[in-house]
This record gives sequence, structure tokens and C-alpha cells, in this order.
Amino acid sequence: EIDVVGVFLGCKAGVAKMKGRGGSIINMSSMTGVRAQADLVAYNAAKAAVTHMTKSVALHCAKQGYGIRCNSVHPGAIHTPILDKVMAQSDDPQALYDGWVSTHPIGRLGKPEEIAAICAYLAADESAFSTGAEFRIDGGSTI
Repeated sequence: EIDVVGVFLGCKAGVAKMKGRGGSIINMSSMTGVRAQADLVAYNAAKAAVTHMTKSVALHCAKQGYGIRCNSVHPGAIHTPILDKVMAQSDDPQALYDGWVSTHPIGRLGKPEEIAAICAYLAADESAFSTGAEFRIDGGSTI
């Protein structure tokens, strides 16, 4: 409901408010919206839905001439308090952390400010020619 319906309702409301004025919708997907994992079936499907919903909204807005861009951001594992909580529940937190890092060729987890930076770019006029695009900020995990 949150990952798919919430994004749909956000896009619907955003388009209604920005129609005629233009703007930028930024949908948060995930690397798992591009690359499936065996133990995340529902999450994979939800994030893949966000990816394609973004493209559909981008096309709709372009064809209607609304001046609204719609793009998706696909983070890899980002070191946030949520990951700290998950590690705290693990029998071997270091192994869990190392496993997450191993899926990123860059050799580390992402930082929240790295995701914020791409969102700031997508919200700015400098990204005016980007719509329907997937911005993978995943340390190379979907290469």
C-alpha cells in the first residue's frame, strides 16, 4: 500500500497541483526495483511498480504538455538508523553489514546525503531535460 498506492496518490496529487505551472516529481524506488532478490519478492515487485509508474506519469505529463517531469531514484543500501536497528537484531551484525557492503562494487554503503544530492538536482532547473529516467545511486550494485 505504501510503496505502490502511496506513490500513485502522490503522483496524482502532484500532477493536479503542478498542471500548467510545471515542476518535478521525484519517486523513491530502489535498486531492487531494477535487480530482483530471492528473499524480497513483494518489495521487488512494489519497487518495480514505482519504476514503471514513474515512466507512465512522465509520458502522460509530456504528452499532455503539463511541463511536469517525473523521475525515479534507485538507492542501494544506505546507512541509516533503520539499518542500525536491523543489525541490532542480528546474531552477527558485522556479517550482516559486510554482506550489504559486498553487494556494492564501490565497497561501502551509501550515505543519506548522497541520495539528497540527486533529489536536489532532480528538483532543480538543471535537470529540465530529464524525465522518465531511473537515477541509480547504488554504488554499482545494478551494473
